[in-house]
Amino acid sequence: MTVRPVIISLLITLAACTASPNNRYYTLSPLLQTEQAVNRNWELSAVTIPELLNRPQIILKSGTNNIVIEEYDRWPEPLDGMITRILKDNLTSRMGLDSKVSIPGSEECRISVTIDELDADNDGNVFLSALWMLQTGEVTKSYIYKRSQKTKSSDIQSIVAALSMMLGTFSDAISSQCMLVTPDHL
Repeated sequence: MTVRPVIISLLITLAACTASPNNRYYTLSPLLQTEQAVNRNWELSAVTIPELLNRPQIILKSGTNNIVIEEYDRWPEPLDGMITRILKDNLTSRMGLDSKVSIPGSEECRISVTIDELDADNDGNVFLSALWMLQTGEVTKSYIYKRSQKTKSSDIQSIVAALSMMLGTFSDAISSQCMLVTPDHL
């Protein structure tokens, strides 16, 4: 028996024994209000995010100009769709059903959101930066929302929970403005 077939056989056996780690999936959660929603005509017309974030893997910042793509920590659906769904759930709990059910005498509040940053760094700091617009009637007003916070732990589960909380407080800001506006107060 020659050594070469034995080495090849051992290499094939070793390759079969080494399995890649399993993927871990994380999802954002709505932060629903417990008190009764105040009814307001509203519509979330658009949510956009940077293409860098709209991937299956979770992205972490590592320094000023570096990122780490967490290959085995993943979103179970496209992030832009998940963010849209979470914002809609949050806003529904704050302002009632969206404008598919019209409230007589209430002007519709159209909301569009451009998220520039929704991520974290290796130290467990999470960031949300967004430009959002409210349109009521013919009047449109732009707002900037920018927040960061430190999580208790820098593990992915804590980071995702903190991102969900940030989307909840962002939804609070949006609904507060929608509840205040009338076309002549924008």
